[in-house]
Amino acid sequence: MRTEKIRLVVADGQPVIVAGLQNWFGARGRYSIAASASSTEELLAKLQDTTGDIIVIGGALDANAPASDDSVELLCLLRQRHPETPVVVLTADTGARTLRAMQRAGAAGIASTRDELREFGRICDRVLSGVTGLVSRRIAACLESSDDPPVRQAFSATATYGDVRVSVKPFSAKS
Repeated sequence: MRTEKIRLVVADGQPVIVAGLQNWFGARGRYSIAASASSTEELLAKLQDTTGDIIVIGGALDANAPASDDSVELLCLLRQRHPETPVVVLTADTGARTLRAMQRAGAAGIASTRDELREFGRICDRVLSGVTGLVSRRIAACLESSDDPPVRQAFSATATYGDVRVSVKPFSAKS
C-alpha cells in the first residue's frame, strides 16, 4: 500500500481546465500536484525540474496546432524524454484515426472530456497500477465506430476477382 501521495503533473492549453483538474485531484486526497502547465514549453521545462508518478495532458497546448496533432507530437516527445512516467490523455477528439495515433504514440490511457470524472479517475488509477492501453467506454465506442475512409486495395494484375481473371498487358508508346 502506498503511503506517500501520488505526484501528478497536469497540462492543458486552458488554464481553467488545469485549475479544475488540480482541484479535483487535490480533493481526492491521494494526489499532490507536482507541476502544472498550460503550454508544451512550460510542461517540458517543469518536467526537467520535477518528476511525477503520472502525467495528465488535455487539449491543445499550442495555440497554432490542432489539438490532435499537438497531443500526438507531445506524447511522442514525452515517451522519449520520460519513458517511465505513464501519460493519460483527456481529449475532446472522437476520430478513430487520431485516437489510435495517440495510443501508438504512447498514451497509457485515454479519456473523453465528456466522460464522468469517476471514469477518468478509474483510468488514472489503473494506469498507476501498471495497466496500459486503457480507454474510457466513450473512447472505446469511438474506436469501434471507425471514421476512417475505406482502405483502397491496390489493383493486382494476377489476382482473381470473383470468377473473372484480370490480365494486364504492357503498352508501349510508339512515336
